Amino acid sequence: MELGSISPTTTRNTIDTDTHEFTNIFDILKMSFVDSGNSTSQNVYPDVHEEEKGKSRAWVDIVGWNNLIGKDGVFLIPAGEQPIVKYGAENTAGRPKSTDTSLTFTEDNGTLTADLTVKAVYEVTKKTTKIVNGLSLPSIKLTRKYQTSHYFDSEPMPETYRPAINGTAYVTILNNSMSSQTRIVVPESSDVMKVLFGYNNTETWHYLHTGTENSTAKGVKYVQVSDLNYWEGENVTRMGNTLVLLGALDPKKVESLVKITQFDVYGKEVPVTDYQIEVKNQDEKKLINPGTL
Repeated sequence: MELGSISPTTTRNTIDTDTHEFTNIFDILKMSFVDSGNSTSQNVYPDVHEEEKGKSRAWVDIVGWNNLIGKDGVFLIPAGEQPIVKYGAENTAGRPKSTDTSLTFTEDNGTLTADLTVKAVYEVTKKTTKIVNGLSLPSIKLTRKYQTSHYFDSEPMPETYRPAINGTAYVTILNNSMSSQTRIVVPESSDVMKVLFGYNNTETWHYLHTGTENSTAKGVKYVQVSDLNYWEGENVTRMGNTLVLLGALDPKKVESLVKITQFDVYGKEVPVTDYQIEVKNQDEKKLINPGTL
């Protein structure tokens, strides 16, 4: 729709010079893809609902959370992630002196409540009399007052991200002199975004998930995680989720030759520490000899 109107040509076999080229389909969709759920929101749009209590006027809003991800219809945050809270407070007394604020949080049954405490300090006048040279004269005395008020906002909390990542790789060595190879499989995990295979000074990446950057109505950025199955690297040979290396590796040297690192949703490295190795020796006598038909 953004391309506008292109007039059709009236002559066959001509080239329309009014062209619009895109280097990638996602240029059209204007989508941004990431492989980590880390996100920080700088500009947010809180709901401002002011309340007036006594000598103070204030508002408080739990806008959301940084490092928010959406996964299988559920919002998740890392353990210990603090909320993004915006607030404002004003001393409405006629003679204000100061306005002190403090925030406390309570969590109950999956709901987070922010308590904004506003302490308004102000002065009031009181008419009195004082005796001067025997005369009773009117006088005004200033008295300091203190008032504490509470303002609240509550929001459902996202669930806490607790990854469960397998640390085992299964290695099958096909020890066949005619077509020997080594097959490596790392079981898929919904908490793994990508897997790095390092071997013989080369790197091969297997992307299991990807993230789409989005924003909530209040401007809080989050990453929507979805499935992906994409391999990247030089001379990548694979069968489904299996990486295939040419040649039969020495079973005793597999752990030193092949380094495998998994990355969770927030980019944390989880290395593979357990290698389950199986060696299969094929009988070449049973193979069909090549011939000419």
